[in-house]
This record gives sequence, structure tokens and C-alpha cells, in this order.
Amino acid sequence: SRNDFSQYPVFPWVIADYTSPYLNLEEPRSFRDLSKPVGALSEKRLTYFRERMAGMPENQERFLYGTHYSTPAYVIYWLLRSMPERMLRLHNGHFDAWARLFRSVQEAWSSVNESTTSLMELIPEFFVLPAQWLENSLHIVTPERPLGDVELPRWASSV
Repeated sequence: SRNDFSQYPVFPWVIADYTSPYLNLEEPRSFRDLSKPVGALSEKRLTYFRERMAGMPENQERFLYGTHYSTPAYVIYWLLRSMPERMLRLHNGHFDAWARLFRSVQEAWSSVNESTTSLMELIPEFFVLPAQWLENSLHIVTPERPLGDVELPRWASSV
């Protein structure tokens, strides 16, 4: 349900190229490997997860990933510009630290591939136009600086 952030629909990252000036849909490297979960897209990161799990005490329940691909916090992260009150409620009346705010699609993709704390998939809004939820039409200002519109990949300049 889109009314319950703990059950919000999840869509996979399908595109893997967020740096090129043009998106080449004929190039296989432009797409994510959908045969793997988001936590296994990077071999280096998957090795980290496996080693961490192997080092867990045997008398505890072991797990590979320490988080889920969808949580209410991830939904709030994506929808910050359209629902800032949700983040304020989550963080006791404050916005999260500037470095942890959704500012760029490319940075979010990099985090999903490199960080051991980010396993987020996408939300349905990424696949629907117009993408007004990416614009700071509410003129949100955090304690650190004004929040801009989300930076899109160069190939999305016409959106």
C-alpha cells in the first residue's frame, strides 16, 4: 500500500548507467544485472557481507545483510521533497544530515553499489512522469543549506 510506508511498493534499479551523456539502450552495461539482489551487485561489497556473517557468533542468528531493500526510512529518503514532514517526524523535528539527503540519482546509485549500509531499491514514482516529486517546489531549507531539485543523470536532461 502506498499509504503504509512499511509496505510501500518496491521497484528494482533497472538502469546501471547514470554517468553517460546519452543512455545507450543497446548496450548491456547500461542495465543492472537483475539476476542478483541489490546487495550482491558489487563483488567487493558481497565479500564484505559474507565475511561479516561468517564472523558472527554461532549462538546468534546470522544474517547476510543488516538492512532491507525497503524500509519506511528509504521511502522518506526518496520522497523528501514532496513529503518533508515525514522526515521531520522521523528525526524528531530535524532533517537528516546533508550528506544523507537524496540529492542526486547518480549518487544514490553509487551508494547502493558501494555502501554497506544502503540496499535501497526504487519506488514507483521513479517510473512515472511528470517527476515533480524530484523538484523542491516547497522551497525546503535545511539547517545546512537550501535543498535543490534532485540532480538527474545527464541523459535525462529533457525530463
